[in-house]
Amino acid sequence: MIGKLPQGFGISVKENGIGLKVESDGKGGLSIAAETEDLQKKVITRKSSERQSSNVAQEEKKREEKLSFWQRIKIKIAGGMILAIVLFLFLRWFKNKLRKN
Repeated sequence: MIGKLPQGFGISVKENGIGLKVESDGKGGLSIAAETEDLQKKVITRKSSERQSSNVAQEEKKREEKLSFWQRIKIKIAGGMILAIVLFLFLRWFKNKLRKN
């Protein structure tokens, strides 16, 4: 959510001598800075949410492409059973419709 904001917008929190600042970098990622009062060091980590979302999408595509033999058989059996049930119900309805006429 913060990554979608313009550059420089974010949140900063200071508590017990530790400060944490999270800002949008304006490119869809975040800039995170942590600092302590005693050491006066900054640690900055940058991550791009676009990279993560594209990696997740690629992993999902790989999972979908790699269906095992048994998974494909299960899908075909389930589809066949559903088709048989629908066909049975349709024929039953059609038979009752002919009897009424």
